[in-house]
This record gives sequence, structure tokens and C-alpha cells, in this order.
Amino acid sequence: MWLAGAVGLSCGFGLWQIAGLGTFLILVVVGLPHSIEVKLGIAADKNGDEGKDDATGRC
Repeated sequence: MWLAGAVGLSCGFGLWQIAGLGTFLILVVVGLPHSIEVKLGIAADKNGDEGKDDATGRC
């Protein structure tokens, strides 16, 4: 929330370069841990199979 507020204020004050740089840094910091998790093989399952009890896929 603080990051969105900071980017919004910098846009409002006309500091577009700072807002763009801040947005880029936010995306890098948020995306970097996910790419590390994928490379290490510890990323969460994105197939939607959470909560399935058996191999048939029924809950």
C-alpha cells in the first residue's frame, strides 16, 4: 500500500521519472523471488490442484 501511495504521489507531483523508476523497482523486487522459487523448484503449484484428495481429481 505504501508503495502504491508513493508512486501515486510522485505522479501527482509531476515526477514521472521517479514514478517510472519506482514502478520498475517494485516489479523487479516482487518478481525476483518468484523466479528464484521456480529455479529452485519450490514455487507454489499453479495448476489449481490444491485440495484434491486422490488421483481422480475429485475433492
